[in-house]
Amino acid sequence: MKSSRNKGRPAPRPSPGGSAPRSPPVPTPKATVPMRTCVATRTEHRQTDLLRVFAGPDGTAYVEFTSKRKDSGRGAWVLPTAAAFRLVVAEPKRVARSLKVDNIDTTALLERALALAEARVLDFLSLSARSGRLASGGEGATVAVRAGEAVALLVATDASETSLSDIRGAREIPVFVLPLDKEALGRRIGKGLRSVIALRGGGPAIDLVLWLKRREALSAPVGDSSSSRQPPPSGPFAGQPGTASAEPGRTG
Repeated sequence: MKSSRNKGRPAPRPSPGGSAPRSPPVPTPKATVPMRTCVATRTEHRQTDLLRVFAGPDGTAYVEFTSKRKDSGRGAWVLPTAAAFRLVVAEPKRVARSLKVDNIDTTALLERALALAEARVLDFLSLSARSGRLASGGEGATVAVRAGEAVALLVATDASETSLSDIRGAREIPVFVLPLDKEALGRRIGKGLRSVIALRGGGPAIDLVLWLKRREALSAPVGDSSSSRQPPPSGPFAGQPGTASAEPGRTG
């Protein structure tokens, strides 16, 4: 008598052609960050630590932070430091060879790189304000500093040393001078006049500090080659805490 134990259950499907069962899919390896060589220093770095230079239709060199544009054509990579960009300005053939062009005008390339860094600083400043990463006003900034929440202090170009000292106290916190005066800084974050604001870590604040460091490196005076072969630190916690005030830029 046949057992009724499997009655009503579908019979197992045989493997096609008697083949062995399929093996589980092999996991796809994680994508690695591409490496690129700086055309100025001939040193290799992560692509994310470099700025991309390309030739415009007028034979002029332009700079961008990404290669997502489809109309910019072939690109070259340069460290975001003043020393590296000055090498490219002085010797445009470094870029021309990489871009496979005969001649290229690199005269204003450093100024364009600095303007790009300042634009990114302002973008991430607005994003940090909207995400609640800024503690503005004397009392709010002081509370954030004393609570250990502040990873940096952002200062207007016309801020007084006294206002900075009152908020910072004896704590060692990186300080960055923004390309904005008190009125423009307050307007940028949707407030009144602001001379010093505290930046809390996380979210867009990480990118803000990254571009502040790049702006500082691109503003280095002539003769300062200490960072000509190394990219600026890529995070707000890189390096020793201290004062890292950039050269004041344009107001707007």
